[in-house]
Amino acid sequence: MLFGKQRKTVAVSSAPGKEQRVPFTASGRASAPFALARGTNVDSIYQDAVGYLWVGGGGCGIDRFDERKRRFKHYHHNLNDPNSLISDNVYTIHGDRDGHIWVGGQYGISRFDPAKDGFTNYVPVPSDPASLLNWIWTIYHDRSGMLWLGTFGGALIRFDDKADRFVTYAPDSRDLHKLNGGGITSIHKDRTGTLWVGGFDGLYRFDRRSGAFTRYTETQGLPSSTIRCILEDKIGRLWLSTQKGISRFDAGTETFRNYDVSDGLQSNEFSDGCYEGQDGEMFFGGSNGFNAFFPDNIRDNPYVPPVVITGFTIFNKPVPIGAKSALRKAIPYIDSLTLPYRDNDFSFEFAALSYANSQKNRYRYRLEGFDPGWNETGSKRRLATYTNLDAHKYVFACRDQTVMAYGMKKACHCPFSSRRRGG
Repeated sequence: MLFGKQRKTVAVSSAPGKEQRVPFTASGRASAPFALARGTNVDSIYQDAVGYLWVGGGGCGIDRFDERKRRFKHYHHNLNDPNSLISDNVYTIHGDRDGHIWVGGQYGISRFDPAKDGFTNYVPVPSDPASLLNWIWTIYHDRSGMLWLGTFGGALIRFDDKADRFVTYAPDSRDLHKLNGGGITSIHKDRTGTLWVGGFDGLYRFDRRSGAFTRYTETQGLPSSTIRCILEDKIGRLWLSTQKGISRFDAGTETFRNYDVSDGLQSNEFSDGCYEGQDGEMFFGGSNGFNAFFPDNIRDNPYVPPVVITGFTIFNKPVPIGAKSALRKAIPYIDSLTLPYRDNDFSFEFAALSYANSQKNRYRYRLEGFDPGWNETGSKRRLATYTNLDAHKYVFACRDQTVMAYGMKKACHCPFSSRRRGG
């Protein structure tokens, strides 16, 4: 099923050649029998099993469209009616496996009851109705029947509607094992049972047994910490739309492969919408249209470029090649270096020898014998600088982190020693 706006219509299609268009004026008022609510700002669309189309948005409540009768019915919040919608600010509409329709809004969630043509409302934090923890942005129904709610206030909420019980995992930026506090935009449970949470501050892996969260951001390889939507392919990889392109995440190796406009994306900026078709095709909506692809067809370039040291400077000056120089031949061809004590400020420059999307290359480097771990850098600064080293034997190593993400590597190594004064 495809939804979209064309001029002043909402286009609905369930099969090729069977498109229905619902016209409305720019003000949201139209000739009967078509009438979207005044000021409709569509944030969510859902079609239920009966065929009704539910349209919700900020400030307009919900419109239900009966395609057969070609009529709308409006549902709004009414202070004097406890069975009315919990809020006219609707952010998400979700249908669960039991056929229930859930509406996430500003002050909690509403479940539609067809028998009374009204709603049953639930407030996660009833003691503080205005709390941002009650602003429900996304709803996910897992295979066990549990509802998971993502809030504007950055909390993840587990809701058992049969027991009418909420469990809230509140954010705490001081605790590395809790959510950081950014609004939650997407929730997904993968085939192993692991729950993944996407928000404005990263991707989270949730361990239900310990209640701990593991956070992934740009530091771990994401192009942006703003996660818009999460889908899973048939081999268990996560595909994430972000504010800086799409990222493919392998949970087993905890590595990311990032794609941007240079790979054919409509834009680097994506919205909250995504969808997986029955044939496995993925759709991600963005600021300049949408991208559709089959994950199996997205293959990496099998060529593994060598990584070499391309430059060497001492006190920010290129080192000449000569018999009395530290470099007896060009830096890519030397086997080792020996530096006197006075040359205690030097830099290595390095590069992967490939021009294919070279601006996307990321590197790791370290000085074995000095650096406790690998340092990471991008293509704009392929430079490693060291100062005031003790006399010792070292090995400078660098490798293409982008290539490492594919499970392969070609690295550079340069053994050298720093001599003591008078040595």
